[in-house]
Amino acid sequence: MSRMAAIACAVAIGIALGACTLSRPPLERQFFVLDTKRSGPPAKIRKPVALKVGLIAVAPPYAGRAFTYRVGELRYESDPYAGFFATPRDLVAREVADWLDRSGLFAAVREPGSPIGAPYVLDGLVTELYADARDSRQTFAVVTIRFHLHRENDRDNPLFEREYTERVGAGDGAPAALARGYSAALGRILARLETDLSRLDLGQ
Repeated sequence: MSRMAAIACAVAIGIALGACTLSRPPLERQFFVLDTKRSGPPAKIRKPVALKVGLIAVAPPYAGRAFTYRVGELRYESDPYAGFFATPRDLVAREVADWLDRSGLFAAVREPGSPIGAPYVLDGLVTELYADARDSRQTFAVVTIRFHLHRENDRDNPLFEREYTERVGAGDGAPAALARGYSAALGRILARLETDLSRLDLGQ
């Protein structure tokens, strides 16, 4: 084959491959929120104090918006095409405040960032937020949060501190199923938190 013929053949192949690439539909990016959907009657006892949801931090491995999958004992992967609509920190904080507000457990619940203070502040640290995909039969949504309650001006002496962990099946780990699993796991955690907070004796 002559040099010119070889070049023409290479150009034709390149054009064909380019056409195939251009005709392939781009991967769709998917974004999800958390929705804990508290149901049931309000708390039987209403505490005559206001509560503010303060800082909800997220451990660095899970602080980004992309969904994180645990695929080995020490190996994790992130999905660049599926994740949270906002930062996990903001989404979790919003759900915590909304859940406690709907519970009716406190006289008032202030959202994070509210300029209005409250005598009690609830902070939290999300230490786990990932899809456990080590079992080929089923993926699990894993959520772990440590909460601590303190007086507004006394952060170093918590009145209440507890860690909660939930694992919820998320089928094959598809993004939509994982988002539902995260919401269900967080909802279970908040139900347990509400019960524990209801047992505290909080004065003015």
